[in-house]
Parts: sequence; C-alpha cells; structure tokens
Amino acid sequence: MNLNDKVTIITGGGQGIGRALSLGFAGYGATVIVADINEQGTQGTVDIIRKEGGKAQGVHLDVTDEASVQALFKVAVETFGGVDIVINNSGVAGPKGQTESVTLDDWRQANSINVDGMFLMCKHAIPVLRNRGKGVILNVSSVSAKRPLIERANYCAAKAAVIGLTRSLALECGQWNIRVNAICPGAVEGPRQDAILRHAAAAAGISFEEAAARKKSNSPLNSFVPPSHIAEVAAFLCSDKASSMTGQDINISAGAWMC
Repeated sequence: MNLNDKVTIITGGGQGIGRALSLGFAGYGATVIVADINEQGTQGTVDIIRKEGGKAQGVHLDVTDEASVQALFKVAVETFGGVDIVINNSGVAGPKGQTESVTLDDWRQANSINVDGMFLMCKHAIPVLRNRGKGVILNVSSVSAKRPLIERANYCAAKAAVIGLTRSLALECGQWNIRVNAICPGAVEGPRQDAILRHAAAAAGISFEEAAARKKSNSPLNSFVPPSHIAEVAAFLCSDKASSMTGQDINISAGAWMC
C-alpha cells in the first residue's frame, strides 16, 4: 500500500496495537502523529519510527478531554497543514465482573474512553478532513462487539457502540468524501493476551501453554493474531485501494468469529 506523505493520527499509539499501527503506517510512507496519554510510550514509538527512517511526531492526548482532542488537531494542522487519516485506537478493557457488581463509576470510566473518546475524536476529525477534501476515519472496535463474553457486558456494549457510531458517520460523511470504517480484532498476541491467559490458566488449574492452546483452538487457523496483521488490514482500509469501502466493520480474528 502506498500511504506516502499521508498525515495520519493514531491514538493509543504508545503501545500494543497502536504501536503496531504506527510502525506499519510509517513503513508505508505515512507521516504518523502518535497520540497517547502515556508520554513514555509515545516517545518510544516515535523513536522506533525515526530510527527506521520514518516520519513521526508525538503528541500528548487524553481522549476524554475535549480540549486535549482539539489541541491535537490544532498541532496537526499547524505542523503538517492538515490530516488525511485518523485512527481511533485508544481503549481500555474496563472492570470485569457480573453486571450487578459493576459500579456506575466503573462503567462510566471505561466508556468515557471507549465511547466518549471515540466520539470526541470523530467530532473534531470531520471538519479537518472535510477541509482536506477527502479523508479516512478508522475506528478500532472488537469481535466482542458481536460475540458476547461472560462478565464483560460493559466492554461488549462499548465496542458495539463503536460499530454503531462508525456506520452512522459513514452515512453522514460520504458527502464530503470521508470514508469511515471499523476493524474488529480478536485475540491479539502481546502482553494483554498473556495476562488474560495467565488468569485463565490459574482459574482452570492448568498451565499457561495449555490455556493458550485451548484458546487458539477457537480459531480454524489455530492461532492468535499478530499485531502487525492488524496494521496490514488497517493500511489497506485507509489506502486508495479501499476507496469503495465505507461503513464496514472488518473482523481480524484468525477466523475465530465470522459474522
């Protein structure tokens, strides 16, 4: 994919999937604005990109703070003249437990990032992309938006909201040649997945390796998803090769979920 000189904002770019997205897009020639509340992680991603000859700038961002979101886009416009692609990746798992045990404060804290933060980023991305004459918004949801998980009602509801937001914005923004899609990762390799597996292993009284094997068996490919594969699909969706795709939510789950 050719993303040469496409100014791309990636939220949550300081770690995990966000870092993989940042590195992948920089590798395809994009100018990446790594936006994260974790300043150390942000700088780490920027340093890797620059070391590999890419173009990147870090910006501190709290997606739950509208002033912080506005400041991000102000920096992007003043520094690079505009924005071409916005990837909304920031998110949290939130507390796990039966719904009756989840407090309203816990619910609101998780959804302030997963839903409210997504809304604020999209709200302030639209006029900037419209001024560019075209653009792409890519929202990171989850297969958990489509597949229920035990004791994760708050997370599943939030990720389903992302899909609803994506589809609505695709209808609204097509008139300005702004495409809006979502990706829905499944079980992605990395520290977060390892923590989930350790918890599952302890609960079942089995080894980490056995817990991993059991979870992989949910996939017809018998595998988890490497973060780099998320970046590859995202790059396609944000490229001109996907210029007829909008309002879609694409699973990237090694086949673990097919609807």
